Amino acid sequence: MTHRRARSLVTIILVLSLLCTSALAETDEGEATTAASWRPWLSIGFDLRAQDVEAGFASDSVPLLEGGVRSSRAMESELILVPNISFESALESPPIFDAWGKPRLFAHAGGKLPTKIAHKIFRDEGPEGDSSLGRSANHDYRFKFDGSWFAGLGVAWSVPLGERQLSIRPAFDYFGEHVRWEGMSLLLEREAGAPTSALPTPVFAASRSLSKTYHAIGPSLALEVLLGQRGPVSLKLYAQSQFYWILTDPEASFAVANEIGSGNGVIRFETDSMIAEGGVGVRLTWLPR
Repeated sequence: MTHRRARSLVTIILVLSLLCTSALAETDEGEATTAASWRPWLSIGFDLRAQDVEAGFASDSVPLLEGGVRSSRAMESELILVPNISFESALESPPIFDAWGKPRLFAHAGGKLPTKIAHKIFRDEGPEGDSSLGRSANHDYRFKFDGSWFAGLGVAWSVPLGERQLSIRPAFDYFGEHVRWEGMSLLLEREAGAPTSALPTPVFAASRSLSKTYHAIGPSLALEVLLGQRGPVSLKLYAQSQFYWILTDPEASFAVANEIGSGNGVIRFETDSMIAEGGVGVRLTWLPR
């Protein structure tokens, strides 16, 4: 479902770019009036996040399975793709020298809102171990994005691209995101001596939720081409990518008590140490004169 939504979002962006390009008359007036001055601007766009997350469960206090193995659910990994609506503001300096694309220093900051919040890591149910023992388990583990933010410093310059100008904008950023982990495991077992046709009854239940803020740093790169402009509003075709290394401990492990009896277990959540983001689409930018 995530892949289909991402493709639909890209299609919508391309259609909007065609409509907006015909509506905006291209002009250099806005650029010319701010060519040698400080330039603040605001923009809105779209991008796609890729992040690998893991979750798992183990219980050390329920009856042993065959071979002396206790109940567990191995850590399972899931690559999550999240389309975002991104908002960005920046302040560019005047050109630092009049050569090599007239480079400008800039500071930028912004935030991203996910178009889908909840993502499944794994959800399954069924027999566990030897089916003749009547042991079964239900697991449901999810990862939720609440949003992210970033800020950084970089340099921007332009080079000719046919009849247009290609803007190149590398930067080094701080990145933060707030997420929620949710996990639930339920173990069921047939009573000793019960016939094999008897339904198993719950013997262990545990759940855990966690809200956590991750902090990261890393490089970003944006490429932009002006498609059209009317007054202070411009429409740009852009491609961008970011690679962030997480500074916060990526793993969280919790001892959980049996909610319906005696015993304990462990629930683990973990995210990959790197976050990758990228986007291709159109961006509306407001550049005051």
